[in-house]
Amino acid sequence: MNSNKLKFNDDTTESVLMKSSRQTINAPSVSINHTTLDMAPIGMAVKAKKNLGVIFDSDFSKQHQVSSLCKSLHFQLRKIGSIREYLTEKVAKTLVISLILSKMDYCNSILAACPQNILQKLQSIMNNSARFVCRKPKTTHDTQLLRSLHWLPVKQRIDSHVFQMYSQASTITPVRSPRDPPTTKES
Repeated sequence: MNSNKLKFNDDTTESVLMKSSRQTINAPSVSINHTTLDMAPIGMAVKAKKNLGVIFDSDFSKQHQVSSLCKSLHFQLRKIGSIREYLTEKVAKTLVISLILSKMDYCNSILAACPQNILQKLQSIMNNSARFVCRKPKTTHDTQLLRSLHWLPVKQRIDSHVFQMYSQASTITPVRSPRDPPTTKES
């Protein structure tokens, strides 16, 4: 960190030690650039920890993340619903995309290996959003609505984002470090 002119702030830095429920780990000390961090004792272990807006739970099931996300998305849908009668379909679609689908897409690649029952909660919100935009009753077939709005189902959205990240990462060329001395050919 010193070589990049950065200083370690002990007061605001938190660390998380993730383990499965079957592992027994004593609280270790970790040293980063001659600064020692003491991990919390196991008695102070938490079930879930939020980092960059994503909740990581102790058993890596993503259940806390999806539950929290669903709660937030339902709230946003209800807020938009209070003014729905004044909105055109185009404006309603724009609001749903910007306030609901964008949150659903944020860091959704961590949900790639989640079981279908967890993803079904998000799919239900997407279906409700599609019915909301098109002003259709609950009896309307969801797949047709999603196609008419050009929205992929949740599992396919996640797979699409993972593929996009993979294809973008494979096209990145290595960048030379500014500290590397220039190489010259001598004859």
